[in-house]
Amino acid sequence: MTLRLSPATVTLGSSQTQQFTVKITNSPPGVAWSVSDNKGAIAYQATGTNAADRSVVGNSATSFSSGIFASTVTYTAPAEITAPQQVVVTATSIWNKNVVARANITLRPPFGLTGLRLS
Repeated sequence: MTLRLSPATVTLGSSQTQQFTVKITNSPPGVAWSVSDNKGAIAYQATGTNAADRSVVGNSATSFSSGIFASTVTYTAPAEITAPQQVVVTATSIWNKNVVARANITLRPPFGLTGLRLS
């Protein structure tokens, strides 16, 4: 059983979005998504022609191609970023909690706001 999450790294600014796709091989479908520190938001998006008639686990959409299961989500960065931050998006197999894939997101504040504290 393997998970491959792409892209593996990305840098985003305020309110920018990034789509992430995990592909699972040698396993039944089923993945749980999470974001570290609850920064930003994840939205689940249906993909593929068979998505409607396949089981959807943890609100992640599914598509099947050549025996490979895929799940896609869109991450939206927080509207306000006042300092550089690291966030991790994680996909975990529901069949084996030890099988995970992670993507690293660097959140960057607008130019000139690094280290600025708002009160």
